[in-house]
Amino acid sequence: MTKHDIGREFSHIHIPKCGGSWVHNFFKHAYPANLIHSSHGTLSNVMPPFWMAWNRKVGPMKSGHPMFDVDWSKESVEKFSADLRLPPPQYPGRFANSIRFSTSRNPFDWLVSYHYSNFDRVNDTHGIRSFQEFVEKFCDPTFRWWHYGLHQFMFYQMLDHEGAPAVHWVLRMENLKKAIDAMLLNHGADPVYLQERWTTFGTHTKRTKGNATSSREHTDHRFYYDDRLREIATTRFAPELSTLHYDFDGPTAHPIVIRTSLKDDGNIKQAEIAASTGLIHLGVADYEKIRHGN
Repeated sequence: MTKHDIGREFSHIHIPKCGGSWVHNFFKHAYPANLIHSSHGTLSNVMPPFWMAWNRKVGPMKSGHPMFDVDWSKESVEKFSADLRLPPPQYPGRFANSIRFSTSRNPFDWLVSYHYSNFDRVNDTHGIRSFQEFVEKFCDPTFRWWHYGLHQFMFYQMLDHEGAPAVHWVLRMENLKKAIDAMLLNHGADPVYLQERWTTFGTHTKRTKGNATSSREHTDHRFYYDDRLREIATTRFAPELSTLHYDFDGPTAHPIVIRTSLKDDGNIKQAEIAASTGLIHLGVADYEKIRHGN
């Protein structure tokens, strides 16, 4: 194994507006052969990405299970789309054997970015004209929000059918460079090569926590909230704040990376993982509470 190789393959579950594009770009710059999946796909069908998909009970639309990107060839998936006959996988078990990771972000900060970036033209879809209106509608459990999964649970993509974490690592956007380093070094990355890759990462090198939405006037999310909006968002994000250890100001524990309780057969040096913990389990009953605003 050369210093350019880690010896493991990685699958990135891209949570929207959580620095995922920045992570993707660094992997493509430093370890392109090791990143075998990177998309907005969800690891279970419990919460489809779009409200219309949930309402019509047709399952996930556009964003399917990442396994199909990894274990099957592109030609097989295209053929399945045409005649609904999926052959055996060309690379069985490849996705299951990969290191699965995702990113997290303070939900209050995420909500600001979600609005000001107009992600997927969501403001246009709902006729939203202000951040106040955005918060009121997104945090209303009865509102038919277009991104159904995000509306129910911000980090739904990284959970399995039972509500347990289906990723090995959750990287904090607030300390994304350090989080990437912690994960890669614990999977055998050469520290000298890793540092050299950061040095040559272009304009990205000056940032340590991912991209910032250019349309935001203020980088501090707290500027955008008054007491009422903060209270509304706190109630809505109660599951996310508890599960990923956040409050209004930022991470309340494990500020760099969360190592989940998901077992990995690779050579993980547990003693060297900074601030590791297991995620709080979210079961089916918790999903029902989230759906009904309880």
